[in-house]
Amino acid sequence: MTWTRATPQALRGWNDPVEAVEDGAACIAVMLSNVLLEQLVILRSRRGTGFDYFLGDRNTANMSEAEEAVTTSLAPLLIDEQVTVRGRLEVSGIMSGTDTQISGRVNQKLLQTDASDHLGIPAYVIVVEFGRPIAEVRKK
Repeated sequence: MTWTRATPQALRGWNDPVEAVEDGAACIAVMLSNVLLEQLVILRSRRGTGFDYFLGDRNTANMSEAEEAVTTSLAPLLIDEQVTVRGRLEVSGIMSGTDTQISGRVNQKLLQTDASDHLGIPAYVIVVEFGRPIAEVRKK
């Protein structure tokens, strides 16, 4: 991935730094999920679940019992019925931080996903730091 400096127009369009970090981290996490995890973001999760998105793929074969149960329970919300829910994704962004701060945020977000561990599907945490920029991806 190449990183270019934001133009003045882009900076004016994202004048709220908190929102820019949140939305930017989500965009990068979706791209990393597609490339590194080979998973699609298929559904936004609800508040209080401990994660942001459901991940999945178009392979409906070889579903685990947990994947089948979650996919079935979410079927009314899935527009494309030819997907299998494979995981949970929690995303966080940091404007600028040290390695220790990034690691701390990853650990915090991993703990946050405990609320949905009963689903029995993996949880992934992606923390994006925009100062350098870097992203840490961790699977639980």
